[in-house]
Amino acid sequence: MKQSWTLRHLYGRVLESKELVLFDKSDPQVPAGLALRGEELDRIALDVAAQLDTVLSAGLPKTSVAVVMPNGADYVAVFLGIACGRGINCLLNPKYQEAEIVFAIQDLKCAAVVTGFQELPEAVKAAKTCGIPCYRFEWMQLYDRWTLGLLDQASGELAESRKDYVKKYHFPTDLTGFDIALKLHTSGTTSKPKTVSLRHCNIVATCVNQRLAFEWNKERDHSFLIMPLFHVHGLFNGCLGPLAAGCKVTVISSKSFSKSVFWKELKESGANMITAVPSMWQILLLDPEAIPKHLQPIRYIRSCSSAMAPAVITQLTKVLNTRVVESYAMTEATHQMLSTRLQESSPGMIGWPTGTEVVIVNPATQTVCPFNEPGEICVRGHNVITSYEGLSEEQNQQHFYLQADLKGFANGASFATSAPAVRETAGHETGHWLSEFEEDLKTYCVQPLSLDPKEARIEQPFLRTGDLGVMNERGCTQYISRLKELINRGGEKIAPIEIDATYLKIDSVKNAASFGYPDTILGECVAIAVVPMNELLLPGSADQRPDQPTPTDHIDDVQTWVNSIHEEAKATLSKFKIPIKTFVVKELPTGPTGKVLRRELNNFVKSRPCF
Repeated sequence: MKQSWTLRHLYGRVLESKELVLFDKSDPQVPAGLALRGEELDRIALDVAAQLDTVLSAGLPKTSVAVVMPNGADYVAVFLGIACGRGINCLLNPKYQEAEIVFAIQDLKCAAVVTGFQELPEAVKAAKTCGIPCYRFEWMQLYDRWTLGLLDQASGELAESRKDYVKKYHFPTDLTGFDIALKLHTSGTTSKPKTVSLRHCNIVATCVNQRLAFEWNKERDHSFLIMPLFHVHGLFNGCLGPLAAGCKVTVISSKSFSKSVFWKELKESGANMITAVPSMWQILLLDPEAIPKHLQPIRYIRSCSSAMAPAVITQLTKVLNTRVVESYAMTEATHQMLSTRLQESSPGMIGWPTGTEVVIVNPATQTVCPFNEPGEICVRGHNVITSYEGLSEEQNQQHFYLQADLKGFANGASFATSAPAVRETAGHETGHWLSEFEEDLKTYCVQPLSLDPKEARIEQPFLRTGDLGVMNERGCTQYISRLKELINRGGEKIAPIEIDATYLKIDSVKNAASFGYPDTILGECVAIAVVPMNELLLPGSADQRPDQPTPTDHIDDVQTWVNSIHEEAKATLSKFKIPIKTFVVKELPTGPTGKVLRRELNNFVKSRPCF
């Protein structure tokens, strides 16, 4: 791992460019037709860093700053400015309430809060509660050009940043690849989320890996960003990864996702690649007629953050006449770990690693499983963290394996693809400026490098993902379930994803998620929450709260429909996998990126009628 692997190095060529790279369609208040050339984005990022460096009491380097903003070009400039100024971005959901922001500020030890030009009163109140300053970046004519000016949130006046200092400011020259650029909380199942610190070198690695996996070409490709930038999915695959490869990026608002806005903006942008979560793709498929005529060819669409049912993949491929790739990612891996290939269809699979190494481990024996035998998916690579911040060494050992501790490593189910090997395949742009990083990325498989420059060469551990998967002889992995989400029906382990996929094939089912429901005899039985296509089957009237009971005159119709979908599922599923408890709901509980929160389903259905 090289100390020179920084975002300044990664984006050097892009930020010197006079070509348009970033287009902002996120909000009517953004200056009309805002489009930034690489050199303009660099100058604005520099202004961001300079202004923050003057107003923060300890300066910007190594200072944590809470960023609470909706999507936009300003978000990208603020992120790059803080990171390249050697500060630490702490990205928070702009929909958070005051208490949630206060927890993040205190836990991540933020010295200030920054927002965009939109009013976010919860962030302002949280900063006041924590006794730290809150600033607002707004587009304005400053220093004789368009840039982001830093305003004091309380007074609304331009913050006291010394103009001469801002003009003379340069990014720190002591920035290294080991510096932390980003801190995030995991969305794991523990009561207190774990803190993940991502370094510059982690971000460089993930951007290079993804360029190779998706064959990004600066002359051809244009990313259409709809995922939120506070999440690694949108940040690294939708935005910063393509930008690093020299591709164009169009940013639209993620706060008001709708079919009409999506297709209109997509057609106008001319973009040819899109990443989103499965629930977004399902919404778009509800009305195929909304797809504009003469839509530009889409090179591929990508689904990530949760598994997509094979039936949805088939429909997307047909409707949009494009390739669908599925990726497997985690915050701890700076997003992507594996992905299916553009050259072949692999429904139900999460694919192969690019620039990372994956092994399947039996957690009970710490033995690497044979091919085609399920076990825990474990991964390592330059994009993957080696420890969680704030946990003791003993606690961290529960989340990682050393290769030396794994039995049967030489002969078990493992697969690694080095970057140079991927680059040799057809379709990859040759002579790209990121090739210098690719040569270094092959080294970790042979002699992994530590993130600590004082410990130049030590073994990098495998991160335990907590996910159950199986790898075939070709090195392609199938995701089965979260280990904690497996349904334990009297000792029989059942993967919810298989049940979900079966019910999502049924025409009258809009969405579905299965889960383990407490049972006095079996321990758990199979239950499912389903959203019907026919809204007349939903509980109550349109203005009734979803937690209110279903009227009795509705029950017979709902029971008939429930019986019919179970009969259809019996053609695919074994009898013991058919849910014995069914909850008909208006919507499923989801997280900020649209991922179904399976662990919350038991509480979610508690007051609802069961069929």
